[in-house]
Amino acid sequence: MDSVDEPCDFDDIVPPGLVLLYEARHMAHVHRGMTGADAASVDLPGGTQSIQRALAVLRILATARETGLGLAEISMHAGLTRPTTHRILCVLVAEGIVEQRPGTRRYVVGE
Repeated sequence: MDSVDEPCDFDDIVPPGLVLLYEARHMAHVHRGMTGADAASVDLPGGTQSIQRALAVLRILATARETGLGLAEISMHAGLTRPTTHRILCVLVAEGIVEQRPGTRRYVVGE
């Protein structure tokens, strides 16, 4: 079982414009009345559940902007367990898409 209290320690590199891309996609879902768990529950062909969940986490983080959100908040909004949310966040941090602020341990979309 993953420990959800351990921070992810990775270098944070995000391509320019990535934040705007995620915010634009999020706004499209909000316009259609979809957020977090709703967006993750859309049925797509097999093997896409992890991608749907990761995108739901990114949409949630995009709404928090620079203040970020803690693991429990992200998990609640996404409708996912804390260990699942933590695993997703660790991958997103490793890929440089998300960063975890050291002082607050809150997650934000990478800058």
